[in-house]
Parts: sequence; C-alpha cells; structure tokens
Amino acid sequence: MKSISARKRTNEVTVPYPFKSAKEMLEYCNSTGLSLSGMVMQNELALHSKKEIEEYFGSRLADHAGLY
Repeated sequence: MKSISARKRTNEVTVPYPFKSAKEMLEYCNSTGLSLSGMVMQNELALHSKKEIEEYFGSRLADHAGLY
C-alpha cells in the first residue's frame, strides 16, 4: 500500500503558475502581464473544465443571492 505522500505525488497536477506565497503570485503577474484573476483562472483550468468552473461559481452566487 502506498503512503499518503506517495499517493499525493502520483496524483499531482501541474499548473502553469504554481506559487507558495502572495509575493510569487505578484511576480507571475508582473512577468506575464496577466491580472491576478487571470493567472488564477489559468491554474484552475489546468484542474477543471471551464464548464465546471462556471457551474461552481454560478452555484456559489445563487447560494449567496438571498443574503443581500
């Protein structure tokens, strides 16, 4: 049986803009010209389809619509 860390390594997905800090995020934005949201979207698209992302945020907006 594989250890948890070995399973994590096998299931890892590479994103175009990996980061570990806000400083790294801003460095990517400065070097690529992408906005922060654009950079994050590119990473999300490496993990999920555009349809999945739109459905997720659509359902979050619907969940919060009654709060305002």
